[in-house]
Amino acid sequence: MALVGQIGQGLLLAAIMIAGGRSALGFSIESVVVEPAQGVGAGDPVSLKVRIETAMPGAWLYAASRITRQGGRVTVNIYPTVPRIIGAWVIGSMIETVPLGTFPVGPVDYIVEIHPDSSDGWGTRRVEGRFQVGMKLLAGLDAGAIRLSWRGTGAKVRLERSVALGAPTVWEIVTNKTTAVEDTATFAVEVEGDGAFYRLVDGCVSNVAPTVSNRLSGVGKLANRRNPIVVLAEATDEDGEVERVEFLVNGTRLGEDMEAPYSVTWTNAPSGVHRIQAVAWDDCGGTGTAKEFQLYAYNGQDVVECTQTHLASLFGGVPAAYLLVSIENVNWPNACLGCMRGVACAQIVTPGKRILMSGPGGDYEIHTSDSGRLVLCQGTGLDLGSCR
Repeated sequence: MALVGQIGQGLLLAAIMIAGGRSALGFSIESVVVEPAQGVGAGDPVSLKVRIETAMPGAWLYAASRITRQGGRVTVNIYPTVPRIIGAWVIGSMIETVPLGTFPVGPVDYIVEIHPDSSDGWGTRRVEGRFQVGMKLLAGLDAGAIRLSWRGTGAKVRLERSVALGAPTVWEIVTNKTTAVEDTATFAVEVEGDGAFYRLVDGCVSNVAPTVSNRLSGVGKLANRRNPIVVLAEATDEDGEVERVEFLVNGTRLGEDMEAPYSVTWTNAPSGVHRIQAVAWDDCGGTGTAKEFQLYAYNGQDVVECTQTHLASLFGGVPAAYLLVSIENVNWPNACLGCMRGVACAQIVTPGKRILMSGPGGDYEIHTSDSGRLVLCQGTGLDLGSCR
């Protein structure tokens, strides 16, 4: 079990460079590799291959002299084992292979610590990691049903299948289940008789976040606050299930829906512009956030509805045919709202809104003041009147 790698059984000189080729003093854990590399199944012997990089005057051989296991946690302590070789600079790699034994299905956390001799003056080096033990079964030559069980801890359990083992092994998802705490998930596997491997793994170890998009019911981003406003969302999760979709208005939670089609109804919305967003949660706690969009909630004959009415009377059609594209608050530089030309304008800052609408005949830009005045800002500008 002791030391080795490229150095070999006692052939330490293969990694020794005398004086001149000195690198930075010290040693480090270069890597920890779990074997078998193609995937660990329940009952498979597991080893950790620890590569130690050294650069120091003199050298120790190292070996794992204390291994402790407690449930799904393993600690490996590596210490010097033989007298130091004095008078040479050692620059190279040592590989210590540490057998850990077998493990049941589930995740295993490991800690590897290397403890130098106290005379070296360097501190302990430490690496932490995790590997997953799956229930792996080689199917027989005959097809049939095989039952696999997982003693759960409230996590998602995934059944995976691979037609061959290699490095790396490619596993495909067969199905997922969620277990209650201390419950058992049982899968009935229909073996196809092709020598495939099956395993059960923690489905949340490499979770893919859900995707979600949101929109309003109806057309456009304009809603009458006197009526209930319905916000909709579509959400999917490629490696599991969507548990719920949460809806936010201006960053504050409005409500949630746990079943598709996902929606929430907003009543008594305040007048004005609001930011709408949906967040989807999957069965591993992963989240996906939809792109935010703006909603303008108007109250009766407000500026948007008034603008629709004026455009319809001027260009024809019905008010609903003129759709809101955008609306924003603006401080206009003068009393002409920044677009009346050939007219004397008082040079005072006038708060208002810029409204872009689309309807019969094209697009329209309307400038308003908070006092209710409307100006169609096209050509030399056209005063549409007031909305008060």
